[in-house]
Parts: sequence; structure tokens; C-alpha cells
Amino acid sequence: MLLRSKQKRALIEADIMKYWIYAIGEVCLVAIGLLIALQVDNWSNEQDNRALEQQYYESMLAQLVKDKDALVTTIEQAQYLSDRFDLAISIIDKNDREQSALLGAITIELKDYADFRQKSSIFQTLVNSGEIKHIRNKNIVSTLQEVESMYSYIERLEGVHEQAVMTLIADQLIEIIQIQPLEVKQPEALYGYVLKNTFMLIRGLNVETGSVYQQTAQDIDSAITMIEQELEINNQE
Repeated sequence: MLLRSKQKRALIEADIMKYWIYAIGEVCLVAIGLLIALQVDNWSNEQDNRALEQQYYESMLAQLVKDKDALVTTIEQAQYLSDRFDLAISIIDKNDREQSALLGAITIELKDYADFRQKSSIFQTLVNSGEIKHIRNKNIVSTLQEVESMYSYIERLEGVHEQAVMTLIADQLIEIIQIQPLEVKQPEALYGYVLKNTFMLIRGLNVETGSVYQQTAQDIDSAITMIEQELEINNQE
């Protein structure tokens, strides 16, 4: 009886051991399955994030190239106006009355000013929506922040220039020159110190704004180069 009891206990213990081994095996299989599923899900999410990052880079690159082209045109316009205003100041200083028609034409151009004013920003949209988290390269983010800062500075400068045109120049143009057809009505005022001061003031605004345009163009070039390099790296992965 004692022997049978020991054998029975041994069989029960063996069955229990088999059960635990089986249970542990099942748990391990489930755990491994969950880990694999999680890994696959993480990999899938990572791929989705990389695809989204690629899309954002391409969109930002397209906008930056477009902005750079517009900025180059604006820089050329600002330089043209600065050169014209320099010429007007020279004519006034020399009191060259033979150039009164040219001086009158340049005076009309005082109402013109370079106007970049970038209206929308994919980068700012990403920041506001929180999607900027998908951009892994923080150097690119930092450079784009600098570009955005320059855009804001340009907008303020152009606002000052516009205000100067509205408050300082409009009345002078109306009093001195008949615009259509073009005719100088007050030749003496055309060569006076008030108009010369106006030319110098507006030229100064042009020079300052032009300098900011140039710096912004350099920042845009840096951002374009960095994004192109990042796109190339992503395409190789």
C-alpha cells in the first residue's frame, strides 16, 4: 500500500509538473507573440512616421524654393529702387535742372517699394498642429525657426516702409507732380531739401530691408541644403 501511495503521488506530481511546463510554455508563446506583434506595430508606425517626415520635407523644400525665387526678385527690385534714389539725390545735389523730367519720374517711384511678405508657412503649420515632432533633424527645425523669424522681421520693415509712403510721400507727390500726364508743377520743390530728405529716408529703408532680404536668402539656402541632404539620407535607408 505504501508503495502504491508513493507511486500515485509521484504520478500526480509528474502530471502537475507537466501542467506547469505546458502552462509556462503557453505563457511564453503568448508573450513572444505579443512582443512580435508589438515589434511589427512599432516598425509599421516607424515606417509611417518616416513616410510622413519625407512628405513634410518635400513640401517644405518646395515652399522654400518658391520663397527663394520670390525673394531674389524682391532683392532685385529693392536694389533697383536704391540705385534710382541715389541718382535722384545726385541730381538734387548738383542742382541739375536739365534732369528735371528724370527727377520727376524717379520721384513718382517713391511710392514703390519692395514687397516680399511671405503669406503662408508649412513649417509654422506643422508647429501649430504639433506635427513638427515628426521632423527628427533638430538642426533643420532650428534653421527653419530662424527663417520664420526673418520673415517676421521683413514683414515689420515692409510695414514701416508702407506707412512712410502713406504719410510722408503721398502729399508731396500730389503737390509737386501731376502724375497723369507726368508734369512737374513745382520745380523748386523738386530740388528742395524736403524732397532730398525724403529720398534719403526711403533709400535708408531700402538698404536696411535689402540687407535683411540678403540674410534671409542665405538662411533659406542653408535650410534647402539641409533638407535635400536629409531627403537623400532617407531615400538610402
